[in-house]
Amino acid sequence: MTFIVIGVDGGGSKTRVIVADEQGTALGEVVGPASGVKPGRADASADVIAESVRDALASCEMTHVVPKVLCIGVAGVGRDSER
Repeated sequence: MTFIVIGVDGGGSKTRVIVADEQGTALGEVVGPASGVKPGRADASADVIAESVRDALASCEMTHVVPKVLCIGVAGVGRDSER
């Protein structure tokens, strides 16, 4: 079984997703639309992130895997208006 790691950088201008193996070797990378959280729009951000992760997994032909690690950082998370 191949263990993978997924990293997501969700920002106000783009979303970057990288899929890597346990040694840190990049297996796939996708840059998608902005996914930074705006007041009242957290669901829209989640949709962009989910689609970008699916696209990144497809880019390395790993559409039916469960990552060992998933790390997501998104701009705008933690604002009082989103709590």
